[in-house]
Amino acid sequence: MRLLKAGGKVLKDADGVRALRDIVAQAGKDVMLVVPAMEEAIDSLETMVDALEKKQTQEAEQEWLKVMDMHVMLMLELGLQPNEDVRIPLMPSYEDDCSYAQNYHHIVGLAAIMSSQIVAVSLLKAGVGVEWWNAAQFLLTQTHDEKLRLDLVYSEQVIQTGWDRSERKAVVV
Repeated sequence: MRLLKAGGKVLKDADGVRALRDIVAQAGKDVMLVVPAMEEAIDSLETMVDALEKKQTQEAEQEWLKVMDMHVMLMLELGLQPNEDVRIPLMPSYEDDCSYAQNYHHIVGLAAIMSSQIVAVSLLKAGVGVEWWNAAQFLLTQTHDEKLRLDLVYSEQVIQTGWDRSERKAVVV
């Protein structure tokens, strides 16, 4: 398996995604592409988490709309249809029974999920056989002292099991 990791700046526009698509298409088989969130989306979602914690709903909604606009514009530039090719999630809520760290990772993690889905669908529409994996489902974290830590043993087992069961050119996470 070859591991490729894209930088957040690659996702700033459709040209960056197309360049990434070309790299994956030429990389051969057995490629795992790790796609991060757009850098601007992370900033907005961090502000959103803080606003939700303080019950500042209007500010949180404004930040969410910024993030949605970024992703929708990228989809349209790539010729993808929002909510048809890639589902647009509803604004997440702040769960009072969870820690700040858990809320943060859940909400800010949505940016990487959206970005990786956009890249995966773009690859599929370009004829590159890919499978999309939700990193949050196989990169199991454990909460210790309000910090989330990766469970490397479990995560490696899940990745290997998924890798062995599927035939595809690439996996996008």
